Amino acid sequence: MNRTRPKQIVIRVSEEELAQIKKKVEQSGKSQQQYIIEALTQKQVINTDGI
Repeated sequence: MNRTRPKQIVIRVSEEELAQIKKKVEQSGKSQQQYIIEALTQKQVINTDGI
């Protein structure tokens, strides 16, 4: 198998969370994979614990 992205990440979400994700993916005009990859890799992480 010759894939450019051979690794998988599996997460569990509620029905409501899945609906929210699908809505945002649709609004973005991107594939679900591309939307999620960009959302997770192109955003700055800010830790708000203890604020």
